[in-house]
Formats: sequence, structure tokens, C-alpha cells
Amino acid sequence: MTSNEILDVIRNIKNQEDFFRILSRHVQMPDEAAISSSNGQPRAYGDKCRRSGKNKGQPNMCEKDKTIQGSPGLNVAQSLAETGLDYVAGLATGLHTRPPMADLLPFTLMPPEAGAVELRAVPEKRFLNTLGTVHGGWSMTMLDTAMALAAHTLLQPGEWCPTLDTAVKFVRPIVADVGELRISGRVVARSRRIITLEGKIDSPTGKVYAHGTSTCVVSLMAHS
Repeated sequence: MTSNEILDVIRNIKNQEDFFRILSRHVQMPDEAAISSSNGQPRAYGDKCRRSGKNKGQPNMCEKDKTIQGSPGLNVAQSLAETGLDYVAGLATGLHTRPPMADLLPFTLMPPEAGAVELRAVPEKRFLNTLGTVHGGWSMTMLDTAMALAAHTLLQPGEWCPTLDTAVKFVRPIVADVGELRISGRVVARSRRIITLEGKIDSPTGKVYAHGTSTCVVSLMAHS
């Protein structure tokens, strides 16, 4: 399936409901798995992406996001039209629009490798729970994101890999003044259909705060 054929499918997507309706008619399993490489030296996205905050009462957004306002159709088209590693590298450099969830839970995506991704994030006081520590949902979301992106780096054009399950173990509490943390995701194995992953949250000195595992299912967006 060519990139143009993929984009023909995506052009029929007007909203999220259309996406899942069309997806249900165009999903088949890929014939083989492959790992691709990326060229260039991507930088951590976020370097040139600054929050505007010009309009009071309006959510801050990245300058690059203003024209499309988090359009799911555009993001899906980008991710399906090229190799997964190239797409994730494009997110790291700012070439591709970052997902809207990154505005709610900010992180910096470091240059990826095939099967491995690292995020950098600073837990904020707004994520504290009633115990005065960072809510576990923050850790779970960061790990799920890092592992899903790591899985994405192994995809071929037209493939996607929604998460089947993610499990997280909390090792020690995260306090608001902990500073920047590293969130890593790494592919353990890939078969034709399944990608298994592991991830961890640790400090720059190697102190582990949480770790987890995840499973993603590889599918192919096929043209009817």
C-alpha cells in the first residue's frame, strides 16, 4: 500500500468518530515485521515550541499547533505515511505536530532510536494528590507514552499499534520538587502481530521511581 493510498483513506476522516468508523473497515494484519532507520540528528521537541498564553482564559498552545488545533486526521495521516522511526524523530525535532495531551502533561521527547525512546519531564505541583506526592496517574501516563512511542519506532508506513495493556509498579513516591525525571521505553520483542515493551522512570542519577510493561498490537490500515 502506497503513501498516496493511505492519504486517500485519511482524507475521508472528518472527526474522531469517522476515524474509528473508517478504521473498522480498513484494518488487516501485516505480512511481515521490519525495522527501519532514520536519517539526520533530531533535537528534543519543545526547544522551539513555546506556550503563547496571550489570550486570557484560553488554553495555552504551541505556536505550531494553532493552525490545525490538534486535528486527529492530520496527525494520523502523518504517522501512517512514513516509517514509525521517521515519524517519532519528526515529533522530536518539531517537524510534526505534537499530540494535544502533551500540553496537559508536558514532556520533552529526546531523539529516538529503533525500539527505544526517552522522555524528559518535570512533575508539577498541579499533579499532586491528597498525600502531597505526584499522582500515580502521571507516572502511568508517562510510561504508557514512552513505551507506545518506542513501539511506534518499529512500524512500517501504513502500520499502527494501539496499546493492548499497560501495567505499572510504583517503587517510591515522587515529590513535587524532585526535578527533571527520565522516562524510558524499550522494545523487548516484536513478532508479526505483537510488540512487548518495558519502561521505567528514574532520576539522572539512576534512582528508580516506577517501572512498567506494555503490549501493543500491530495492524495495517488497508485501502479497500
